[in-house]
Amino acid sequence: LQKYVSKALNLKPNDQNLMNLQGKLYEESGNYAEALKIYKSLFSKNPTSLTYAKHIALNNYNLGVLFTNKASLENDRRIASQYDNQALLYFETAIPVIKDVLSAEPAALQYHQALAVAYQMTGREKDFDAENQKISNLGGRSLSSDAMPSLMAFSPSKSSVPGNISDKPDLSTDNIPLYSQ
Repeated sequence: LQKYVSKALNLKPNDQNLMNLQGKLYEESGNYAEALKIYKSLFSKNPTSLTYAKHIALNNYNLGVLFTNKASLENDRRIASQYDNQALLYFETAIPVIKDVLSAEPAALQYHQALAVAYQMTGREKDFDAENQKISNLGGRSLSSDAMPSLMAFSPSKSSVPGNISDKPDLSTDNIPLYSQ
């Protein structure tokens, strides 16, 4: 399908439906950086789109998770520090977008969980605790402050559950460019 969508985008590079499909394919394959570029472009054309905001939030969040996990596996402290800094930037960028999503859908458990993790990863313990309380109030399971963050899949439903990544995405950050706004 990827091959056909790419060909179609060559013929119609501004087709928003094709761009959205391309973004979803990138997400499903774990290529969050490319998906993020597409959804930023789509959001710039549709700044009130909650769907595009959700994709931007989760792609930033997932890039933060990937760099956090990569940092934890890196033996070279200098390189691990660079990965941690990249993770921090992605989580910091995800926070306001996730908050915007939650202002439109206050019961979206997945986004509360992502926000709690982003707060945890950016050292905002009071915000993490407050968000954890909201998760409990919504019937979700509280998050541990010492757990490794996990990837989250996009789901249009309000009751989506984190960790529903289909197939086995390529979780390598080797080809992900360093963070840029």
